[in-house]
Amino acid sequence: MPLLWLQAFNSLMSRFICNSGTTRSFRRCLCTILAFAHPCLIVRPMMLPVIHSQAWLQLNNLFYLKSLGKRGAINSLHWVLLLLAPLCTAAQQEEVYSRKGYSLRFVSNDALLDPVVKNRMVETFFDLYPELTRQYNKYAAREVIFVVDTAYKAVAEACGGRVLYSADWIRRYPGDIDVVTHEIMHIVQAYPDGAGPSWVAEGIADYVRYIFGVDNEGGGWSLPPYSPEQSYTDGYRITARFLLWLEKEEQRGIVKKLDEHMRNKSYSDSSWKELTGKDLNTLWESYTRNSLIY
Repeated sequence: MPLLWLQAFNSLMSRFICNSGTTRSFRRCLCTILAFAHPCLIVRPMMLPVIHSQAWLQLNNLFYLKSLGKRGAINSLHWVLLLLAPLCTAAQQEEVYSRKGYSLRFVSNDALLDPVVKNRMVETFFDLYPELTRQYNKYAAREVIFVVDTAYKAVAEACGGRVLYSADWIRRYPGDIDVVTHEIMHIVQAYPDGAGPSWVAEGIADYVRYIFGVDNEGGGWSLPPYSPEQSYTDGYRITARFLLWLEKEEQRGIVKKLDEHMRNKSYSDSSWKELTGKDLNTLWESYTRNSLIY
């Protein structure tokens, strides 16, 4: 994104400025200065090797070649600044918080991120994550990374010990703070590849959001009532409500047991009968006939 932005700006400039060598170098330096000035422009890691190789080459030219001339010197300085720009920008947008044996590294490339929302995200993590690890997985990661990214177009996703959030979603729905609750539960789950169906994982994460959420109402989030077009394989809130009903009507503690089965890679269709004495389809049929939750 940053390089494309710079290229677009360079092309725009070329429409108004003559294409002499000195002017091209001037435009390059101007674009580089804007890369420093605009906090949303962060070079992606995949582009760093290209930038680094060019920058170090030009740095060598800048110091060891005697016949560069003005144009060559400016060109070399452009690449050196590009080497430093992402490092300086990243340093301005990262904070680390540590409490009671847990650490949260918060990284954002959104200059417009509301500090109040950011603080709520941090507080939600420290309010809930230690408790979720205590109840579900005491071996869950003690160090977690939150990344707020302006280029990310979904809502949020968790992988390993990192949660990626959409800056646009946070800006448009600042009250949806319990998206944090859902995603940090995925870190607690820490399911290995092939653990089981995704609808179980997402259903458990939304069940936990319902039980532990700090402000689901403020986020306009709730579990929908049963309707005939639903299926337990829908995942998320649909499955979460089914799990809540199971906890109340069939087998208390089933969610934690399913979570263990997924993490231990012992989950199968027979897990439901093992835990409740009934197969999954029979449980769902019972739910559809009397889905009220008291």
